[in-house]
Amino acid sequence: MPQATTLEVTRADLAQTRLAEHRLPALADGQMLAKVDRFALTANNIT
Repeated sequence: MPQATTLEVTRADLAQTRLAEHRLPALADGQMLAKVDRFALTANNIT
């Protein structure tokens, strides 16, 4: 089963972060799963 990783940020203290891993549910008919190789994170993404 595929896994996803989520970056969680505390809004009251942006220095407080953690990575949470969880399994993805099975895909329904007509859905697809895409893999992201790289991404960028900036302050605008979390504020």
